Amino acid sequence: VEGVVTRGLGTNAYIQDDFEQEDGTTKTYGAYIFTQYKQYDILKIGNRIGVIGIIAEHYGSYQIVDVKYNPLLPTAQDMKLISTGNEVEPIELTVPEALKGEHMGILCKVSNLKVTGGYGGLNEYDLSGQKNEKNSMTLYVKDEQGNDFNIRIDDSALIKDTLGGRIKSYKYFVEYCNQGEGYTFDFTGLMGIYESQTTDKSELQLMLVSTVDLGYNTPEAK
Repeated sequence: VEGVVTRGLGTNAYIQDDFEQEDGTTKTYGAYIFTQYKQYDILKIGNRIGVIGIIAEHYGSYQIVDVKYNPLLPTAQDMKLISTGNEVEPIELTVPEALKGEHMGILCKVSNLKVTGGYGGLNEYDLSGQKNEKNSMTLYVKDEQGNDFNIRIDDSALIKDTLGGRIKSYKYFVEYCNQGEGYTFDFTGLMGIYESQTTDKSELQLMLVSTVDLGYNTPEAK
């Protein structure tokens, strides 16, 4: 497959591409590349690449695995760099549109969300009551119409606060929104799905992977 790298998560990356439909409209498709913890310079944001790999499923989401890249000794099975400097703008969605599940693996933006709760963060407790040894967290959010949605931050995502320190608890987001009406966030990230192995419950969520994708809203700004 071919696609433009939109975001990175640890050593892994998201790619997406646009395809023209029979009716003349354009539809975007996305994919997650799992490198099996190998660092590849080709997976740079803005690079258009060709990828050869195996399609696998992990907790309900599809991903491309078994990818290879060696710039010194390339083979026919390696990822290939097609072009650089490609810009991808996020697709702006409402919560109801996001919950349709039609934008999996695609860079999307959902605005004016109030964080009402969540779980996780370093030394915070998870849903099973165990203390979290990693910095992964889930945020429960609502839009202005009261629709519920989830934001997910993986342990490998380094999300910083306004002072440059790493955010280590979901409570940071809750406390910001609890300042009053109009204190909300804009989240840009990758749409995904998570299937719990303990509850068998599937949930759509937006993966926040970069500090630049976190927007702060205040009553004054509105």
